[in-house]
Formats: sequence, C-alpha cells, structure tokens
Amino acid sequence: MYILKSKHFWRLPVYIFFLTLLLGNFYFNLLSILGIAVVLFGLYLHLRSRKELGKFCTSVPTIFKNHKLITTGPYSFVRHPAYLASFIVMTGFILISKSFVSLIFAFVIAMPFGFYKISIEERMLQEKFGKKFEKYKKGVPLIIPKIYWLLKSASKILSNSLAVSFE
Repeated sequence: MYILKSKHFWRLPVYIFFLTLLLGNFYFNLLSILGIAVVLFGLYLHLRSRKELGKFCTSVPTIFKNHKLITTGPYSFVRHPAYLASFIVMTGFILISKSFVSLIFAFVIAMPFGFYKISIEERMLQEKFGKKFEKYKKGVPLIIPKIYWLLKSASKILSNSLAVSFE
C-alpha cells in the first residue's frame, strides 16, 4: 500500500502514457493539429483548476484543518476539473499519436485510476463538509459539464472579446 500513498504515485500512469505515445506514429495532419489544440485546452483547464484550489492543491487527496470547499471557477461547472483536464489531455495525445496502445492505456489504466482517486476525494469531502458538499453535489456534475454551462460560458467569453471600447 506504500506506493498508493506516495505523493508521486500519480506520475507513474502519466509516464507510461507518454511512453505509449512513442510507440505510435506521429506526423502532421488535421487530426494531429486537432490533438495539439485539445492538449493545450486540457493543460489550460488543469492549470486553471490548480490555481483555483491554491494552497489546497495536492497530488494526493488531502483534507487540511482549515480546508475550504472550492466551488468557484472550473469547480462551478464540474466537481473535479483537474481530472477532466487530464482526460482531455489524454484524448489529445491519442489524437496526436493515433496509437491503439494509447487508447487501451487510457481506458484500461488511466481512467479507472482517475475515477478511483475521484471516489476517494468525494468521500473525504463528504466527511469534511457534510450537507454543504451534498448541496454542491446536487448542483454540479462529477466530471462531465452540463451543456447549458458550456454555452453560457462560451457566449460570455465571446461577448467579452467582441466588446469594443471607444474611450
């Protein structure tokens, strides 16, 4: 059980995943360019999630004495955006590598491991925050965002980027 408690254990599946990419065939085409865009989006979401958590961000599920339930930013549309980001990045690398081995790795090892960690975090948050977490769970999906939120966010981003100031 020591290896599961190690704070660096999460890196093992990541290293294995990148190794599987080397076994794939990489060359530029529309699919690999789409894969690069997907990876970049996933990395952005991951960094944004880490930033939102601030001092509560750890690689091992941990509850601190002064822990706060974070429900803002990416945590307002899914309860585990960092895991969603990891799955998005894996999808991008699968598109880039076009490797069947990467696809198998993602579904057989990485995703089940991610959902295992999510289940641990869910239990810990439930124990720490009780009814507050129950309320949060009812309004925010586990890992797949609601379409309504995505459309609302996209329109907000577009309206902000299209706004022109004449001052």
